[in-house]
Amino acid sequence: MLKHYWNTAIRNLIRQKLFVGTIKDYHHESVRKPVDPIIFFHHHPLEYGYYSFKVHSRQGRFLEDLQKICRKHYPNDTFTYYFMDRFFEEQYQSDELFSRLLNPFSIFSIVVASLGLFGLASLSIVKRTKEIAVRKVLGASVTNILLMISRNYVKLILISCVFAFPLAYYLTRQWLEGFTYKIEIRWWMIIVPGIIVLTTTLLTIAGLSIRAALANPTTSLKDQ
Repeated sequence: MLKHYWNTAIRNLIRQKLFVGTIKDYHHESVRKPVDPIIFFHHHPLEYGYYSFKVHSRQGRFLEDLQKICRKHYPNDTFTYYFMDRFFEEQYQSDELFSRLLNPFSIFSIVVASLGLFGLASLSIVKRTKEIAVRKVLGASVTNILLMISRNYVKLILISCVFAFPLAYYLTRQWLEGFTYKIEIRWWMIIVPGIIVLTTTLLTIAGLSIRAALANPTTSLKDQ
């Protein structure tokens, strides 16, 4: 029905020799909305009473000049105006706000999780100090001890990723459904955050593990 309407309108314009030409699709609204068919009239049958002006922002008095012109030609109308850049900016305010909130909360979550992991790793190493000392006496290297301590945490991270990756993919896809024009979710967009979390985990416990592995086993056994 809509297509028939536009085709009829274009044929009428061509018949009246008012049809000038066509232009490529361009988007002047949010990417949440599709590009709709549009016809530009030199003289619109329903006059909206808007004019467009291109001015230099460095000319600070341009609004006053435009207001004088408006009052001169339309003394009974109210002078209302808006800026195109603000018009486009307002369409993405909610998305920009979401981005500004998401980034600090993500960093805060990682920091809190790292602190919790640091405390858990510290407690685990303290409880296994004697075991680490015995392993060093029996010939275990620093790398072996580091792998021994990190193994359990890496397993937990990998198990959590198994549940987190599908959930992250589903939630991201649901959020993107609100956009008519959107990117495709690539595998690396899901995998890279998991690698970052795993790297953060290893860095968090690496210092404690290396310090425990380099400790004098004689001192550790004596203290126990």
